[in-house]
Amino acid sequence: MSNGLELVKIVCCFDMLKASIITRRCDNVKTVANQQIQNLEADVHDQLKGYKILPHFYD
Repeated sequence: MSNGLELVKIVCCFDMLKASIITRRCDNVKTVANQQIQNLEADVHDQLKGYKILPHFYD
């Protein structure tokens, strides 16, 4: 019986490790995406310098 219990412990540890790796990857993706968004916002801000943004009026 103890062999079965050890196997369950190993599988649980492996699943927790996988979850940890996936979480870390998601955090990395979020960080990279946020950096890209900030870069895009800065680029757009630089490109729009000198232009007047006129409000849009809708009927």
